[in-house]
Amino acid sequence: SWHSRSTQHGRQVGSSDGSVVNSVCVDYTATGHFPKPQANLVGGLPRNDFIYRPDTLSVCELERLHSDCIERINKYRTGELKFSDGTDDANVLAGLPIVVEWTGNNRCSSHQAIGDLFYNVNNGGACEGGHHTSFSCPVSGGGSQNTCCARGGGAFADQTAVVTYDLMKEYLFHCLQAMWDEGITPGK
Repeated sequence: SWHSRSTQHGRQVGSSDGSVVNSVCVDYTATGHFPKPQANLVGGLPRNDFIYRPDTLSVCELERLHSDCIERINKYRTGELKFSDGTDDANVLAGLPIVVEWTGNNRCSSHQAIGDLFYNVNNGGACEGGHHTSFSCPVSGGGSQNTCCARGGGAFADQTAVVTYDLMKEYLFHCLQAMWDEGITPGK
């Protein structure tokens, strides 16, 4: 097992617990943010209390989270996962195509997430800022984007430090289920 932490462009590529997800990975750590919809990318973080990526999350784990998200969405789109009440989505029953991860846009989506979080923190928290910077990244053909509401770190009175791969994945999957459940009531 690999237990050292090295740096790449001044950033740590290993997590503090020494975990490794892939032997080779792409660093999708945000290096900037979108301050508003359709704005140009601004380098750096929008606030001094924001971090690029927690030391407890390796670049390989961040890369895996991007793939975990797409894989989970496709489980909903194929019917493997259902609404929380156990029912099926009529659109899934009619047949939905799977979503293909566009890895060339993953760092850009990290930039959008930082911009959405910045808006969220400065505008009352909760789910403010969800989709605030959507479509700031180029899309190929049709596309859709979602942003999870801020979680942990005081959001919704949850003081959990969501800084590990396992916790981020758990919170991500909870968010995706909540978004999918918006379709339980047609038209909402």
